[in-house]
Amino acid sequence: DYVPNVLPLPSAEPPADTPPSDDIAFIGNRYLRFGLLERVVGNRDRARLVHGLQRLPGTRTRVYGRGWRAPGARRPVPFAEQVPVLRRARVTAGWDHYNHHHGYYS
Repeated sequence: DYVPNVLPLPSAEPPADTPPSDDIAFIGNRYLRFGLLERVVGNRDRARLVHGLQRLPGTRTRVYGRGWRAPGARRPVPFAEQVPVLRRARVTAGWDHYNHHHGYYS
């Protein structure tokens, strides 16, 4: 059976009773080599998505991972801290590098 990328909330701590501090959260690296986009499948599309989210007017977009610049770029998030980061956002966004490979997930 194939299950798309999901956040298994039953195994996480209960959410804090606070309003979201971010509008959009994205967790993932931007792969660069010598300041240029690395040739990783889907890397350019991932960068386009993130730059589009960062340009949305009046939106607090936070991007967690290596290689990102511009407002909202943050450090990579250790796995154990990802659920709280995602819960602080109204919307979470992601980009799968291998969207043409059925059954792939990361």
